[in-house]
Amino acid sequence: MISGIARDLKEFCQDTSIATEVRWRVFCQDPVGAKHHEQRSIHPEEDVSFWNSEYFSWYDDFYVHRYETITAERVIKSMEEYTDEQILEVKEWFLQKFIWSFTNDW
Repeated sequence: MISGIARDLKEFCQDTSIATEVRWRVFCQDPVGAKHHEQRSIHPEEDVSFWNSEYFSWYDDFYVHRYETITAERVIKSMEEYTDEQILEVKEWFLQKFIWSFTNDW
Protein backbone atom coordinates (compact mmCIF):
# COMPACT_ATOMS: atom_id res chain seq x y z
CA MET A 1 0.00 0.00 0.00
CA ILE A 2 1.31 3.44 -0.89
CA SER A 3 1.61 5.94 1.97
CA GLY A 4 -0.13 9.30 1.95
CA ILE A 5 3.05 11.25 1.25
CA ALA A 6 4.07 8.85 -1.50
CA ARG A 7 0.57 9.10 -3.00
CA ASP A 8 0.85 12.91 -2.93
CA LEU A 9 4.21 12.68 -4.72
CA LYS A 10 2.73 10.38 -7.35
CA GLU A 11 -0.19 12.76 -7.90
CA PHE A 12 2.21 15.70 -8.18
CA CYS A 13 4.38 13.86 -10.72
CA GLN A 14 1.33 12.97 -12.80
CA ASP A 15 -0.20 16.47 -12.73
CA THR A 16 0.21 17.73 -16.30
CA SER A 17 -0.74 21.28 -15.28
CA ILE A 18 2.78 21.49 -13.79
CA ALA A 19 5.72 21.77 -16.21
CA THR A 20 7.29 18.42 -17.09
CA GLU A 21 10.78 19.60 -16.12
CA VAL A 22 9.62 20.66 -12.64
CA ARG A 23 7.92 17.32 -12.04
CA TRP A 24 10.92 15.46 -13.46
CA ARG A 25 13.34 17.16 -11.02
CA VAL A 26 11.14 16.23 -8.07
CA PHE A 27 10.70 12.68 -9.38
CA CYS A 28 14.48 12.23 -9.71
CA GLN A 29 15.08 13.55 -6.19
CA ASP A 30 12.25 11.47 -4.68
CA PRO A 31 12.19 13.15 -1.27
CA VAL A 32 9.95 10.44 0.26
CA GLY A 33 11.44 7.24 -1.16
CA ALA A 34 8.42 6.41 -3.30
CA LYS A 35 10.15 5.45 -6.53
CA HIS A 36 8.64 2.36 -8.11
CA HIS A 37 10.79 -0.48 -9.48
CA GLU A 38 9.21 -2.73 -12.07
CA GLN A 39 10.49 -6.31 -11.86
CA ARG A 40 10.11 -6.88 -15.58
CA SER A 41 10.78 -5.07 -18.82
CA ILE A 42 8.63 -2.07 -19.59
CA HIS A 43 7.33 -1.17 -23.02
CA PRO A 44 7.22 2.58 -23.66
CA GLU A 45 7.32 1.93 -27.40
CA GLU A 46 3.64 1.07 -27.17
CA ASP A 47 2.83 4.65 -26.06
CA VAL A 48 5.72 6.85 -27.19
CA SER A 49 4.93 8.22 -30.63
CA PHE A 50 8.40 8.10 -32.19
CA TRP A 51 9.48 4.61 -31.05
CA ASN A 52 8.41 1.93 -33.48
CA SER A 53 7.33 -1.09 -31.47
CA GLU A 54 8.49 -3.41 -34.23
CA TYR A 55 12.09 -2.24 -33.93
CA PHE A 56 12.46 -0.92 -30.38
CA SER A 57 14.89 -2.83 -28.15
CA TRP A 58 16.35 -1.91 -24.77
CA TYR A 59 19.50 -3.78 -25.72
CA ASP A 60 19.93 -2.40 -29.24
CA ASP A 61 18.76 1.16 -28.53
CA PHE A 62 20.11 1.67 -24.99
CA TYR A 63 22.67 -1.15 -24.48
CA VAL A 64 20.75 -2.62 -21.56
CA HIS A 65 21.71 -6.25 -21.05
CA ARG A 66 19.40 -9.03 -19.96
CA TYR A 67 18.52 -8.88 -16.25
CA GLU A 68 20.18 -5.48 -15.92
CA THR A 69 18.38 -2.81 -13.92
CA ILE A 70 18.02 0.58 -15.57
CA THR A 71 16.63 3.83 -14.17
CA ALA A 72 14.45 6.37 -15.92
CA GLU A 73 17.21 8.91 -15.39
CA ARG A 74 19.71 6.71 -17.24
CA VAL A 75 17.30 6.30 -20.15
CA ILE A 76 16.97 10.08 -20.43
CA LYS A 77 20.73 10.64 -20.16
CA SER A 78 21.22 8.10 -22.97
CA MET A 79 18.95 10.03 -25.33
CA GLU A 80 21.64 12.42 -26.61
CA GLU A 81 20.66 12.03 -30.27
CA TYR A 82 16.95 12.68 -29.62
CA THR A 83 15.19 16.03 -29.87
CA ASP A 84 14.10 17.99 -26.79
CA GLU A 85 10.47 17.22 -27.66
CA GLN A 86 11.17 13.50 -27.83
CA ILE A 87 13.00 13.58 -24.49
CA LEU A 88 10.08 15.43 -22.91
CA GLU A 89 7.68 12.81 -24.24
CA VAL A 90 9.71 10.01 -22.66
CA LYS A 91 10.02 11.90 -19.36
CA GLU A 92 6.25 12.36 -19.38
CA TRP A 93 5.78 8.65 -20.05
CA PHE A 94 7.90 7.74 -17.00
CA LEU A 95 6.09 10.32 -14.86
CA GLN A 96 2.64 9.06 -15.84
CA LYS A 97 3.61 5.43 -15.22
CA PHE A 98 5.50 6.49 -12.04
CA ILE A 99 8.20 3.94 -12.83
CA TRP A 100 11.71 4.84 -11.70
CA SER A 101 13.53 1.67 -12.68
CA PHE A 102 12.99 -1.75 -14.17
CA THR A 103 14.79 -5.02 -14.78
CA ASN A 104 15.26 -5.87 -18.43
CA ASP A 105 13.99 -9.46 -18.58
CA TRP A 106 13.78 -9.95 -22.33
